[in-house]
Amino acid sequence: MKKIVHTLVALLFIFSANAQTPKYPFPAHTVYANGTIKPNNYTQKQLDQQVKNFYDKWKTRYIKAGCVAGQYYIWYNDNGDNGNAITVSEAIGYGMVITPLMAGYDTSAKKYFDGLYAWYKTHPSNVNPTLMNWQQKTGCISIGNDAATDGDLDAAFGLLLADKQWGSNGAVNYLQAAKDIINAIKQSEVYAIASSLQLGDWAHTDRKYKNGTRPSDFMYDHLRCFKNAVNDTTWTSVLNECYKLVNDMQQNFSQITGLIPDFIIGTGGSPQPAPANYLESANDGAYYYNSCRTPWHLGCDFVLNGDSRAKVASDKINTWIQSTTGGNSHKIKSGYKLDGSNINGNNYEDLSFIAPFGVSAMVNSNNQAWLNDIWTNVIGVTNLNRDTYFGNTIKMLCMIIMSGNMWAPNHLPVMNQSAQEQKTGDRNLMGFIPSASE
Repeated sequence: MKKIVHTLVALLFIFSANAQTPKYPFPAHTVYANGTIKPNNYTQKQLDQQVKNFYDKWKTRYIKAGCVAGQYYIWYNDNGDNGNAITVSEAIGYGMVITPLMAGYDTSAKKYFDGLYAWYKTHPSNVNPTLMNWQQKTGCISIGNDAATDGDLDAAFGLLLADKQWGSNGAVNYLQAAKDIINAIKQSEVYAIASSLQLGDWAHTDRKYKNGTRPSDFMYDHLRCFKNAVNDTTWTSVLNECYKLVNDMQQNFSQITGLIPDFIIGTGGSPQPAPANYLESANDGAYYYNSCRTPWHLGCDFVLNGDSRAKVASDKINTWIQSTTGGNSHKIKSGYKLDGSNINGNNYEDLSFIAPFGVSAMVNSNNQAWLNDIWTNVIGVTNLNRDTYFGNTIKMLCMIIMSGNMWAPNHLPVMNQSAQEQKTGDRNLMGFIPSASE
């Protein structure tokens, strides 16, 4: 009997250890879609180390312990202009994507991820409590009453990553938690008439805002994974609407530059850039601090899923930005009007504008010198005080992609795949690369 008990204890220990061991440790060296390029002015080992070096700095500065043991949040207010605010759902979502991707290098990644998810759960929206209240202040107290779509999208995607990385048989059923959030997003943050993403659960029935959308929320790779996780073709429709809106903007409002505005109104009818002061600033209809992320999301969908629509949209943007800067990424301005002219006060460098162009450059081998220049620029910013949480965190995410270490639940690193996943095609396309007509 004693021998049996010892054997059971040993087996439980092994099971527990395996449950904590990441299946896809960093560096993942994911096989990207055909035609993808990476920076080639450094070796792969150097690229990996540069990501690790920056992650160490990023983690130290931005991952903070919450007011309850075991909870963590991503500190976002290093620009100091939001009073006592300490975090937002966008930041929590970013952390829930970064930590599973860095697991293996960071032995505490699961602890941080679980703590971030605990924070997400304990700060619910008053509109749809499955989603997260968008902002908290000192004392870990929620300030707002509702959710913002971008944070919810990343949180759900992060949970799907965690399910693949650590499995869902532990204290948290990551897969079920992801499904719950995905279904809540559909219920409260999708405009069903147009299959468009809304600004948050607060806008779902709002007469002015229900047909508005934020293109920086067009996280195409996330939407593909949502479709597969819940077996709901709604997400195919949302994906296709995102690409349609990008095409509408490029064809009708930014023919020269390909730039996408911060906000679009009129989804389901005649979509157009939002007017000034629609929601945030006089630049709501320009390429500014929301849509600076759109080249990153387009490029990421191409490298993971090979969608030709992402390449077409990225090529247009890449052609213009290289021309206007003369191939020198230090000349990238911090915001533009859709026709490429300057916004007042945009003459400074910001990583949140620079790094995403690096991801979009990955779609075409003609961009090799440009991609190398952006990578060198980005890693050359070693002082986190030059930029804020926003730029530094976007840099972190874009470095993971540019270095060849991004993966998704539908595109797993081949070297660590199980035979069954390879057989079913779970690594990449799963029968779900849509054509332009889908």
